[in-house]
Amino acid sequence: MPPLLQERCRDRNGNKSTESTTHYVLGSGEFVEAILREAERQAAARAVRQVRHLTLDSLVQRIGATLGVPPPTILGESQSRRAAAARQLLAYV
Repeated sequence: MPPLLQERCRDRNGNKSTESTTHYVLGSGEFVEAILREAERQAAARAVRQVRHLTLDSLVQRIGATLGVPPPTILGESQSRRAAAARQLLAYV
């Protein structure tokens, strides 16, 4: 069973629900598994596309814009708290 299906086969209390409940609501197990496999494939493809667009320059630009720190300051020698925080975030990402 795909991991996504396992996560969704729980009742409101967090207990594992039975296949018959899933079948009643969504259709046959094969149908549900096929839909979830396709959803996981599409999510993986989206993640790959997003990663391809990331470059060091684009990350510095985005972090700088988010934190209000100019890119030259992030890449420079400044030891200000804001520049250090921006560098830490850049290293984390």
